[in-house]
Amino acid sequence: MEAWQQRALPANFDKALSLYKAWLLAKAKDSGLAVTDITLQPTTNNNAAFKAIAYQITGSGSLSSVVSMLFEFYRSPQLHQINHLTLTRPPGRRPVDRYPRS
Repeated sequence: MEAWQQRALPANFDKALSLYKAWLLAKAKDSGLAVTDITLQPTTNNNAAFKAIAYQITGSGSLSSVVSMLFEFYRSPQLHQINHLTLTRPPGRRPVDRYPRS
């Protein structure tokens, strides 16, 4: 139980919101993403043991920046997950090749 508590955010919900938002923004910046918006989203949580936090992040960057962000996100020992991810190609840019061309 002690190991799980060390991985959890603080019990103070306002402090947890602030710390997690700052952590997300730092990871995005370190990965090379330019975040234009980060918004707290409603959650449906009926568990008395914990309170869920959800953020929607809008930003831009290269595909390698997104991969770097995902790597850092999932290698973190925090108890979190990504529920939805949408990537769009900027207008005028060529599509990403699925396989290397010969």
